[in-house]
Amino acid sequence: FDVEGFVEFEDYQFDYGYHRFIYSRKLISENKIEFPDLLRFQDPPFFLECMKASGRFYAIPKVVYCYRKGENIVKWNSRKISDLLEGILFEVRFSKENQYHMLHRIAIDHINVDFDKNIQPFLNFENIEIIETLFAINR
Repeated sequence: FDVEGFVEFEDYQFDYGYHRFIYSRKLISENKIEFPDLLRFQDPPFFLECMKASGRFYAIPKVVYCYRKGENIVKWNSRKISDLLEGILFEVRFSKENQYHMLHRIAIDHINVDFDKNIQPFLNFENIEIIETLFAINR
């Protein structure tokens, strides 16, 4: 962030980087916010629920968290793809319900840009639930 101060989530509208924030335990427990039981893409739904509950956050223009990406490569399978799409479906519904247009675009880009090559191999009749979830996202 360039400037220190409160930021309304409505103006921020992003879904990654939940680990850069400090959360109030009271906010989480009073709003019954939990990570969904997904193998992939469980962080964005948690983060979005927290942002909805708080409405805003305090930003500082200082790097306070560094994320080091390891050498681990995700081995995608139908369960992980299905969970990924369930998380994206949550985000699409959340963005539509709250009229977060920028967030909605980000959610769709996850399918069309970020995870397209991971999803493609699982689009077949052996994975009908994946196709059904994509139809639900499209709706």
